[in-house]
Amino acid sequence: MESLVLGLALLALALMVQLAMLLGLKRQMVTRQQAYVFHSIRDQLQLHVVEGRVRQDSEAYEFLLWACNLAMRNAGTMRMSRM
Repeated sequence: MESLVLGLALLALALMVQLAMLLGLKRQMVTRQQAYVFHSIRDQLQLHVVEGRVRQDSEAYEFLLWACNLAMRNAGTMRMSRM
């Protein structure tokens, strides 16, 4: 009986460790997903420059590029709405 209780306790401990690891991986995946979204936005902005829709020397372009680069560096750690 004691070995059954010990086995169940070890199983519960192993499941808690696995859950903690999976939650850490989930945070990493969400962070990477956010970074990829901002990469896509920056790529679209640069495509507009190549197509001539946006001037590369405009203040709006410089601000948007700065905001995208900041968001990529800080993906998962800050919110753009808090800026």
